Amino acid sequence: MFILIVWSILSSIVRSQCPTSDSGRCAVDCTRAAIYNIACENINGADLYKDLKVYNGVDQQISLFVWNSPLSRIGYTILRTVQLDSLELDNLQELRWFPELRGQKELRFLTIMNSPNVKVMPLELLPDKIERLTLFRVGIIAFTNDLEEVPQLPALTFLAIQECRIEYIQPGFFDVFPNLSELEIIGSTFAAAEYFPNMFRTVKPLRKLRFSQSQYADSAVGVFRERMLEDIIQNTGMAEDAQVDVADNSLMITLRAASALENLRSVKILFLRGNSFGSFVLLMGRFLGFSRLEVLDMSNTHLFTSTGAFAGLKNLKTLKIASNNLRDLTVINIFKDCQANLRHLDLSDNALMYLPIGMEAVSRELTELVLNKNILRLRDIVEGRAVHNMTTFSALPKLEFLDISENNLGIFQGTWLSRLKTLLHLNIACNSFQKITKDFFKDLPATLQVLNMTFCVQQPINAPRFDDDAFITLPAIKTLILREGFLREGIFNILRSLRIETLETLDLDYNSISNIPGDLNQLSSLASLQTLKLKANKLQSIGPKALAFFTALRELNLARNHIISIGKDDFAGLDNLRTLSIAGNNIIEFEAGALAPLISLQELYMGENNDTDLLRMFPLDSEIGKNLIHLSLHDIPLKCVPGGLIKQLKRLKWLYLDASRAVNFQFTSFRGISETFNVRYPFKLFGFDVPTVEDIGCQTYQSWDTVYNESVRFVVQDRSNLVPQHMIVNIPTCHVEKPRNLKAVTDNLVC
Repeated sequence: MFILIVWSILSSIVRSQCPTSDSGRCAVDCTRAAIYNIACENINGADLYKDLKVYNGVDQQISLFVWNSPLSRIGYTILRTVQLDSLELDNLQELRWFPELRGQKELRFLTIMNSPNVKVMPLELLPDKIERLTLFRVGIIAFTNDLEEVPQLPALTFLAIQECRIEYIQPGFFDVFPNLSELEIIGSTFAAAEYFPNMFRTVKPLRKLRFSQSQYADSAVGVFRERMLEDIIQNTGMAEDAQVDVADNSLMITLRAASALENLRSVKILFLRGNSFGSFVLLMGRFLGFSRLEVLDMSNTHLFTSTGAFAGLKNLKTLKIASNNLRDLTVINIFKDCQANLRHLDLSDNALMYLPIGMEAVSRELTELVLNKNILRLRDIVEGRAVHNMTTFSALPKLEFLDISENNLGIFQGTWLSRLKTLLHLNIACNSFQKITKDFFKDLPATLQVLNMTFCVQQPINAPRFDDDAFITLPAIKTLILREGFLREGIFNILRSLRIETLETLDLDYNSISNIPGDLNQLSSLASLQTLKLKANKLQSIGPKALAFFTALRELNLARNHIISIGKDDFAGLDNLRTLSIAGNNIIEFEAGALAPLISLQELYMGENNDTDLLRMFPLDSEIGKNLIHLSLHDIPLKCVPGGLIKQLKRLKWLYLDASRAVNFQFTSFRGISETFNVRYPFKLFGFDVPTVEDIGCQTYQSWDTVYNESVRFVVQDRSNLVPQHMIVNIPTCHVEKPRNLKAVTDNLVC
């Protein structure tokens, strides 16, 4: 599934001032005063030269993106009429020569992606001012500087090599970049038959090193796993407060590598996750002198427990030692002589029955504790050792987030956590609760705002049972999550026992609910509900005025049900609804006026349905949809969008459509209605799958630097930033200053 995105551009821009290309294969964004963004698709060298020649002599810098084009080389002649600020080349399958860029004296950013026939990178072709170089899925296998007179590139500070096959890195290769401060080698496969030491030697200390997710050919796996981590730590000097990520490489942390850790004493962040300590390599004393370290991730490292493993850490804020099968930390005090005041501690997936001894000493400032996937004993009368767990919980005066999901707990009592006076978020999901009683919630901290009780039930026979008064003791929370429990519509009867009026979000996704009861007005405690999630149930209809009681509702998710038709009174009473998702229901009939009650609606996600009569949903000259900003019609068999509808939806900024066919869009298509529609151009991602629209949010992932306003941000979901198949679109109040990884689509969108 691809998504087309309508990109809002201010109508005040004078289009005539923007030069146009002769070939019709390049789109131009002239909305920024200092730089022109040019995106070209399926263009040959001669046409590219002609199109770029139009910009000869302009004051603006040029950012050029060339995608999916039959170019075997990009020589000096093609680019000589312009001075580029950045160049991005993606999916140039025929490109066999590294671009000749020495004449591009102002070029700062170069990215080459998905071009496997680029086999060699002659460093003498790179211009002096280049600052950032990214190579993703190219055919370069050897990184060398064999020429006697290799010009140094003093401006280059960032180098990324991602998902490449690396057979050789010449020792001293990085000497060409004397001011390199950020190095990323991510997701690449090392295939050298011989290991060459000092491959990773850099001239100056790095500010950021990301060497992660590596793989190894059979010829390289043994020696590389044993020697590489030691080599990296010893030869890539790290600056003060640097970030070091060498996670998920399946490397051996040998005794020599562990001893070399002292070279990282000045770093601020250290990720060792997904590598393996050698036999009996202990941590005792290894972190003495690491006075600046604030984040340490040693999850999944086959960590051996030792007394004082984290001794000497004074400023550590985050410690992750998940997935190490630690089992029993009640005898060996790993926190002995650790002077840190942790904020975040992750002990998940360690088969722990009891919390670590000495944990209280480092947890006075702890706000987040993750204990999921253990076998915690919170009630153990026979041994009496559960008292230790309760005592430890009581010694966490600032804890706000507690995750004890997936601990195979059969019962739970709120009294166990009653001393956590600052707790805001409690996750007890995916345990083995069979019967929910009022004791579950009795004496839970009054500060609690979010309770996640997702049941993770796979079969209806295992559905939990609720006492009729189960929720009578629930504190005044704001969010209640009861997903995946086969609770059916009977859950609404249980919710009658609620005695709170603060609930804002109720999540009942994946519960086999087949109908919405007609007496929801008796749920007086839900009168202030703002978000109701009923995704992936078995609803076949909504029902006239079935939800009218929820007058404060702002978000309603009915996606992935079996709703066939929408009646004109189904949304009656929902005057304040802002967001509605009915995607994935195979709706075949939408009664005229069904959306009329939704006078405040701003986001409507209705993809993957079969009713294509948009003018019946949004009758022309009506007020329906007057506040709509986002409209998703993805995977609906539409040939085009009626132009009259576009005129009517005056606030519409985002339109999502199926892009399974080529859709042409001429820049002049909306010229006649630019006053009402502004001037909006559809763009799409490169052509990779993205999450379903209702799942799109504004979560923060590693991304380009962003500023926040009323526009849009593009982020990367994968840890390897710049990996385009993981790109997602973040809708609300986000913006990326330079629109990257976009391609203009062609053909007309409006009929």
